[in-house]
Amino acid sequence: MLFKKHPKTLKFINLIQGVAETYPVLEAKNIERKWVITNGKKLHEFNEYIKSKCPMSALKGFITNNKFFPVKCPGLRTFMSTGYIITLPFDVIVETNGDGKTIKTENFQPELSFKRMKVEEFNSGDVPMPQNMLKNFLKIETGWNVIPVKGLKFLVCPVSYTDETRFSCVNGILDPFLSPEMNIILYWHVLNGREFIKAGTPLCQLIPIFDNLSQPKIEIKTAVSGPDFFRYVNSLTNIKQNSAVRDYKKIKDVSVKLFDKIFN
Repeated sequence: MLFKKHPKTLKFINLIQGVAETYPVLEAKNIERKWVITNGKKLHEFNEYIKSKCPMSALKGFITNNKFFPVKCPGLRTFMSTGYIITLPFDVIVETNGDGKTIKTENFQPELSFKRMKVEEFNSGDVPMPQNMLKNFLKIETGWNVIPVKGLKFLVCPVSYTDETRFSCVNGILDPFLSPEMNIILYWHVLNGREFIKAGTPLCQLIPIFDNLSQPKIEIKTAVSGPDFFRYVNSLTNIKQNSAVRDYKKIKDVSVKLFDKIFN
């Protein structure tokens, strides 16, 4: 199988002494989000509530109120727990004056840098910038490098679904054979203010992607050409709506069997 060729260990190296020990690269599944804890408690309270009710009314209540529990969404949970997190290895102050262009930065550990760890304004060139954010990027050189592995690249994306709203990482694909350096490019959202960014703040998420997982060609069909697919979707929807426990692993197992039965 292809997955046997995938590396069991990835090596991240920081060029500055002490950073690896104090602000290491983290597994995404270990990042704590306050809203997940809060929403999880509400979900637990609701589950305890429906246990005390008639089974049918409890099921109806679960279906009606499930939208209040995004913590159970498999898409969100899977994305949040996939890959690795690069954190800020030093304290930074970023100051803007409201004109949408001017930015001043201050790094609190200049003695560490040797020009290998720093924060600076980065020209956006001709890249269209979203509304209501600084016209240029912010570039952070973290000192982190990833040892290249044949066939492996990384999707670089923002750390989504967190409380951090002052900045967001620019999306891209990192090929360590072209550049192993973790230089993080950020959109800056605060147009008028003086912001202190604490060391250890998550900057971006790295999701491994493999060359041997090639991108399939696509086939486009109209709705009337795929009645079997509607049978599959409707059946899967009924399964999910009638599962008060919402065990997504079991639902996926049933989905695989259902798909094979309808299409094969």
